[in-house]
Amino acid sequence: GAFYGCSSLVYVYYNGSEADWNNITIGQDNTPLLDANIKFCFSSGTCGSLDWKIYDNNTLIVTGVGDIPDYIDGDAPWYKYVADIKYIIVSDGVTSIGERAFYGLDNLETVILDSTVTTIGAHAFYSCDSLKTVYISESLTEIGANAFASCTSLADVYYAGSESQWSNVTINVPNGKLTSTNIHFLSSFGM
Repeated sequence: GAFYGCSSLVYVYYNGSEADWNNITIGQDNTPLLDANIKFCFSSGTCGSLDWKIYDNNTLIVTGVGDIPDYIDGDAPWYKYVADIKYIIVSDGVTSIGERAFYGLDNLETVILDSTVTTIGAHAFYSCDSLKTVYISESLTEIGANAFASCTSLADVYYAGSESQWSNVTINVPNGKLTSTNIHFLSSFGM
């Protein structure tokens, strides 16, 4: 089977409904796929040249090539799901997080910014009160003012680069707990 030997497979993010999934014929020797936790998409859309999807495990995933646009407080297309979003994954290909893109997502706990994100705009995660953990790649060069301000629960930033590389990231002030939280260097990504 196509998934034979994929013993580390835990989640599958499926872009259709559970009924669609149940209509798929899965051949023999695909036990890892059958044992995986399947997450179904319940909302999706576009933002600029990018696509976004929210899955039933409260994960917002942004994919494509380009920048997440700037927004005004509360007008990002996923904002009507503010109470549902706990995890954000910004995938390879996305180059920047626009201003106020994830502003005020009160239940957001974890953010993973993949390797192509170079800038985080001002107020991008402002007032995400439940945000505890952020994963950042060594490609990041700038964090805008107030990007993490009022993120009162922020406890850990996992940075894929070295301490020396982190010191070269322009962190505009103020930025709340970002500069005083635990920074874990040379960290790999994961949720």
